[in-house]
Formats: sequence, C-alpha cells, structure tokens
Amino acid sequence: MKVEGWVFNKSMSKKITIEEVRKTAELARIKLTKKEEKTFTQDLDNILDFFGSIQEVQSEKVEKFDHYQLNNNQLRVDEVLEKPEGLVAGIKGNFPDQENDYLKVRNVLNKSNS
Repeated sequence: MKVEGWVFNKSMSKKITIEEVRKTAELARIKLTKKEEKTFTQDLDNILDFFGSIQEVQSEKVEKFDHYQLNNNQLRVDEVLEKPEGLVAGIKGNFPDQENDYLKVRNVLNKSNS
C-alpha cells in the first residue's frame, strides 16, 4: 500500500525524520522541545510500523463487506426553524468587530499573527 511516498511494509518502512517532525510542528504552530521532537519521531515511527503489521494480515479470502448500501435515497425533509426573537441582534451586539452584515475575526492564517 502506498500513500504519498510511504510504503507500509514492516521490513521496508520509511523512518520519520526529525526534520519532518519539526516541519509538521511548524505547520501546526506547535513549539516542541528537543526531547518532544525525539519522542514524537519515535512515536510516529511506531505508528507507521503498526500500519505495516496490519498490512501483513492475510485478507484475500475475506469476503468484501459494504457497511452500507444505498438502494434508496435516504432523504430528510428540510424544515425552516424560527430563530428566537433577538438572537441575531444579541450575537451581533456581543461581537467585537463588524462590517455591514459580516462579523470580522482576526486573521489566523498569516505567520505574522502567531
């Protein structure tokens, strides 16, 4: 089984590098100590090894099982729910920054805001 360059085979498993752990932590905006970097590297290696062991399970003779079958469309009726009076005004009144009918939030995707 291959997933973006990873081969899940216990004898040929690719090891997670500390650089990959650092890059993942940076993307997740998590600060890790050197000890945590080492621990996460080992933990992720163990997880990949576990997936490799699952891959070794003989499943060719197991009958395919679909956990659901959509023989008929499963639809629900759309219902318009009435908002309690004053709900929208109350939310807008408690929100710190607005522009027209939009509630403004702080930009969370730029590195400069971290």
